Amino acid sequence: METITLDSLKGNLLGWVDKIVQDQKHTLWKFWLYYFLMRNRQLKRSQIGEIEDFLSRYEPQQDDLQSLDENITTFLLGYRILQFTGNERQFRDKAENVKEELERHWSDRDKNYFKNNLYTLIVLLSDKENPHKDEILKKYDMTKDYTILPIFFMILEGYDRKEVMKRVYTDLFERIKEEYYEIRDSEKIYVAWILWKYRRLLSSRIKEIREIVLSYISIISDRIDRFKGGTPNLETAFAYDLLYDFEKRSRIAFEEVPFIFRFFGIFNGLLFIMFILIVDFNFWRGGYLHHKGFLSLATLANTMIVLITVLGVYLSGFLIYEVGFKGICANEEMKEKLKEWLVQKYFWGFVVSGVIIGFVTQLI
Repeated sequence: METITLDSLKGNLLGWVDKIVQDQKHTLWKFWLYYFLMRNRQLKRSQIGEIEDFLSRYEPQQDDLQSLDENITTFLLGYRILQFTGNERQFRDKAENVKEELERHWSDRDKNYFKNNLYTLIVLLSDKENPHKDEILKKYDMTKDYTILPIFFMILEGYDRKEVMKRVYTDLFERIKEEYYEIRDSEKIYVAWILWKYRRLLSSRIKEIREIVLSYISIISDRIDRFKGGTPNLETAFAYDLLYDFEKRSRIAFEEVPFIFRFFGIFNGLLFIMFILIVDFNFWRGGYLHHKGFLSLATLANTMIVLITVLGVYLSGFLIYEVGFKGICANEEMKEKLKEWLVQKYFWGFVVSGVIIGFVTQLI
């Protein structure tokens, strides 16, 4: 995939999700994908019902040590999803029983559950009231394991630890720049996910961040093609969320427009609105808008509003796109998508502004 075609990429990803939903053997990673779908407001009622069925059936079995760790982690993750969707009430008592069983598998020496760092972080993400949360966060504060680092960021986000997030993110960004070619292909998905999802922590470097993420997506394209026909796991879920969000947010690329140009774009629009109100008010008082009664005051006022607003909208959009964005990003597809977004944004801005200003004019 030498050229990233974002529209086709989104279609392929959604097709992959439809296929993965049918998987019945990898419940934990399917629920992990559902967690991302929930965050993206894509989770369907049938998928919520699937989570409810699993929680209803599940009972911790002491003699099933082979899958006890995975099943408990799956239960708590599913319960967390139901909490976000408001469907957890019937499972509260069972969740407390599962948490009691979970505590039997805590290791004070290793500071983890089931001697598994990945499951431990998923458990903490699923239960903000976990009694060992401070110990776990302290243990992973300096981790360089790219596989679990994204989950650590999600946990910090849940606890609103912005200062820690910014420090870890900045350190990661600088390390990636130094070790750009040393990151293994299997780790690039996790690195790119962190850089992209939390890019606002280092907004001054947004252009470099986008370039790194885009290059990593290109590099891991072969792995992406393989997981589309495979089974769900941690890597595939992160890859889906990264690619879906990158495709969606890349339509705007608003962060890359320098603030000064965004400011003048908004100022330009406000200036025209003020001009409209002043001119309309004075023309009305002078009687020019309804000269000889050919047209009603409302018709003439709103006609002028439409014409001048169109001009103001065009100039604002032209300033933001041509001056602020053109040449910043070399990817032509993103530029086309930004054009499309500007047209849609300013069209509805024109409609809403016209209606509001017309209404205000009639009240003056």
